[in-house]
Amino acid sequence: GATAVLQGGNPPLSLAANNLPYVPYASSYRASSHTTTAMLKEDGVLKTGCAHDPDNMKKWIERTLETYQDSREHGVFTYSLGDENAVRSSCFDPHCMPAYQAYLKKIYGTIEALNTEWESNYTSFDAIELLEDDPLPRDDAPEWFKQYYAQLRTLNLTDSQGGGEEQARMGDINDEIRALQNENFARWYDRQAFQCYTYVEWCKKFQAAFRTIDPKSLTGFEGTDSFSIRRLTTRSRQGGDLDAFVRELEYFGPYRGPGNEVVRSIAPKNYPMGNWIGYSMDKEVLLEHYWEQVTNCMNMIQWWRWDNFSGYNGFLMPTFSPIKGVQDFIDDTQVVRDGLGDLLMASEMQDDQIAMLYSMPSTYIAHFDGNRSYGDYTRDHKLWYKALHDSGVQFRYVTDRMLRLGEFDTKRFKVLILPLSFAMSPQEAQVIRTFVENGGTVIADVRPATYDGHCKPQETGLLDDLFGIKRNGKLHALPFDRMRIQGTIGEEDVFMEWGDLYGKPVWPKMMVDPNVETTTGTALSQAYPIHYWSGLKHPVAIVNEVGKGRAVLLNFSVNNAPFQGLLKSILASADVRPQITIQTPEGESIKGLEITRWKNEDIDLISLFGKYEGNVVVTLPENKYIYDLNQRLNYGQANKFRTTVRPNRAAFFALLPEASPEFEIETVGQTISVGQTSEISIRIPSSAGKHAMRITATAPNGRIVPWFNRLILADSTPTVVKFPLAFNDQLGIWNVNVTDLYTNITFSEPVWSIR
Repeated sequence: GATAVLQGGNPPLSLAANNLPYVPYASSYRASSHTTTAMLKEDGVLKTGCAHDPDNMKKWIERTLETYQDSREHGVFTYSLGDENAVRSSCFDPHCMPAYQAYLKKIYGTIEALNTEWESNYTSFDAIELLEDDPLPRDDAPEWFKQYYAQLRTLNLTDSQGGGEEQARMGDINDEIRALQNENFARWYDRQAFQCYTYVEWCKKFQAAFRTIDPKSLTGFEGTDSFSIRRLTTRSRQGGDLDAFVRELEYFGPYRGPGNEVVRSIAPKNYPMGNWIGYSMDKEVLLEHYWEQVTNCMNMIQWWRWDNFSGYNGFLMPTFSPIKGVQDFIDDTQVVRDGLGDLLMASEMQDDQIAMLYSMPSTYIAHFDGNRSYGDYTRDHKLWYKALHDSGVQFRYVTDRMLRLGEFDTKRFKVLILPLSFAMSPQEAQVIRTFVENGGTVIADVRPATYDGHCKPQETGLLDDLFGIKRNGKLHALPFDRMRIQGTIGEEDVFMEWGDLYGKPVWPKMMVDPNVETTTGTALSQAYPIHYWSGLKHPVAIVNEVGKGRAVLLNFSVNNAPFQGLLKSILASADVRPQITIQTPEGESIKGLEITRWKNEDIDLISLFGKYEGNVVVTLPENKYIYDLNQRLNYGQANKFRTTVRPNRAAFFALLPEASPEFEIETVGQTISVGQTSEISIRIPSSAGKHAMRITATAPNGRIVPWFNRLILADSTPTVVKFPLAFNDQLGIWNVNVTDLYTNITFSEPVWSIR
């Protein structure tokens, strides 16, 4: 099917008549996607009105419902609350500060707990105010803050939605910039977290309202860069509470990026999610963005726009025929619409018992207090999962909130990776500690848990003893020249070599944390500058055995590090190895080709996707009956097969324990009159899982009738498909055609005689 995305108003009746559900843009919450300061008026109140003002929201919602009251009659897929919304907001409306105070009370419980965190002396939550007295910047402000504030002020004053000095002044107060100047990171972060909370609460009000006119409605939004906030937030659509978007709302469309990995990991079954594509005239780019989503379990791929003719790649001409290049794209992706998409949505994506932590507070503190010198949150997460994919394994994200709520199943995973996990609550740290003590392996790069869950710096990292280290102060990352890691972890040999070991200078250099010393941990190497006699050596690849498990602290930034082999050995020490291997015909390993696996009862689906081009040999853990879904080929039974992969295109295969059984079809009412309904029943005896079946009907004139197209998932239980026959211009003998996606076997026989 197709989804039409329309801006405002109700759709024409022809949409419903042609089975086109649509996504009305029911509302919007932004200031032209610019800074959070630009969302304010000069008096500090949001231009849209405060999300915590009940009268403002009542009028807003009433206007929206009046506009979309009749929408459900046309087949709404989801109600969109807008594209590129501001996912963080707060203001000086009289209703906003009480909402902030109530939020803080919910988070902390007692004013004493807040005072301890903020180093303040409030007598009650009602007494809390925003900081507005100190000059910005103070003469004695940290140098890093003076530089940061100069850039921030320039940004706010030059924003195209800006209103001048007074608006910028209100923005500084609203965002608790003075708390940041004081390096009171907890107070500053709590304000940012409240802004994220405010946006989600705004969405939930509309979500509840749409239920009153459409009880089965789904409400959400799309178009946001939500994996990590930027240091200078040039767009208000950046950041936000990614976990809450999925947890509290009913559909979400992030922009392309690592946010997809988080969303597909934590979203419930059949949660609508996906990215916009169409921003390129290059077919290869479009194919890459499409298949990247399919292999990441996205199920709502959106195209911007159908009517573009330059700059972007439009989808349809005014004649409704595909724009040049689109037809090739349609042909290459046809297998998804032939049933693969339905199969993937009905299956469970598999991982190799590897979890990776996504930490919202870490995305904020990553920009301050020296943490920028150690890495970039988004970039380094991408490096981690590229290394995992190159090792032939898959992972899924868990979030900081999941750890706090006890939703991380420590028995389900063998490995937990902590990329740039600077901030961590005591509850989260305890979950990780228990995970290791019970036999898990935790891997971190630099500075894990050196701040608490509100970004307050800790004198002793919450996990320092777990990693077997102690810290001597807090210094920025130190560049170094050389390192050779060699030794064993468990029963696995590990090795990584980097730097100026053979008289060849390397640039850019890698970064090490110079503040770390080992206690109970064992360092497998020392990082040091070329003039090693200076004594400046720092431990790296620190291994600490704890209980039944172990903790591994790399103590260096993974940027520029050839750490994929080291990671693969650490995973093997935790008994995590790839289940499927891919090599060249000559037996060489391949990088840049991701393997993804899904489970559909006893049927396995696998995809190969990446930039690699050429012939590959795929080795399975056991014999399977192998079906190539793209090429519609049957490879027979084997534990190894050879195929050809192309860049930017995903190759899909079905692995069955037995040869696919033939399907059975029964018909009801072979001779019928116009206006009656006929049925066919499809079943697959002894099926090992779901089969995707494409059903079409051929009219007496020999043409496929498009309105009879059906796509079903069939198994050993009979599936009944009903066909209303009310077309008096097509009297005579009708054929039904049924094709199994796995085998490409088609049944085609006369079924109905319409009189």
